[in-house]
Amino acid sequence: MKKSIFFILSVFACVLSCTSEEANMNTILQNYTLTENVPKTYFSAAEKKGTVQLIEYATRDYTQASRPAITKKAYVYLPYGYNAKDSTVRYDTLFYMHGWTGVAGELFTVGKGFIKNMFDIMIEKGDIQPLIIVAATFDNENASQDFTRSVEELSVFHNDFRDALLPFIDSHFNTNASRNSRAFSGFSLGAVTTWYEFCYNNDLIKYFLPLSGDCWIMGTYGGRYRPKETTDRLEQIVREKRYTALDYEIYAAVGTRDPIWDQVNNQLTEMLTRRTFSGGNVRYAVKQGGRHDYEAIAEYLYNSLPLYFGN
Repeated sequence: MKKSIFFILSVFACVLSCTSEEANMNTILQNYTLTENVPKTYFSAAEKKGTVQLIEYATRDYTQASRPAITKKAYVYLPYGYNAKDSTVRYDTLFYMHGWTGVAGELFTVGKGFIKNMFDIMIEKGDIQPLIIVAATFDNENASQDFTRSVEELSVFHNDFRDALLPFIDSHFNTNASRNSRAFSGFSLGAVTTWYEFCYNNDLIKYFLPLSGDCWIMGTYGGRYRPKETTDRLEQIVREKRYTALDYEIYAAVGTRDPIWDQVNNQLTEMLTRRTFSGGNVRYAVKQGGRHDYEAIAEYLYNSLPLYFGN
């Protein structure tokens, strides 16, 4: 009899436990979606390949009060079939920012260009429309710097974007040149840069894709240590512009084994408790087992780009 009672209690406890776990998982899944793996065939060379070209543009060193004139580099991906002489065909634009110790253009060359191949294949298969991708840098010298210097440079890059890079791209390439045709993305410190773009240049850009990085508008690692204050500030920015869910979109992503997990998860969890960010235009994506690497970047872009540039 005692064994029967113990068995019944064990089963009852298991049911309660399983029910609790299911309820917890349902709550989690309401907050984020899991990313899908990129098919391996997408990393092979496409038949219709886009091209990448180096540009140099005049700007200023915004880390100095005197703002001396300088020249910076960026790399521009042009989709297969792009014809500079045919201005009747216009393209949407994705701006991308590298992470700490990175340089402009590495998005197209890392791992024998597997992410560039993915862009080619996605366009070739019709997953996304042909688009221009600008891989820029917050570093004046386009070289690895110490952490403090990189943070200093990225925190003022929004000035470079508004005053120099964006006008150069729109005047030298056949872009649609409108807010609704632009997205800004970045990885790690590039994601931090992306959040700054949201704070300062949301009148120029509609889509924001911060990958493995939080918002530092309230201080370094603000998403992790000050998620409420950070979200308060982001909410204030949206309200001041009187934006609705139709006016901007955010796709934030991170991996479960990424050391940046807490920074992103704390912030996005807080954001999604607010009505301001619960209109379906703020997405929180998670890569199961994802680390802080280019494999994760590829997966995030594979999952996000069709949402904003799909055919």
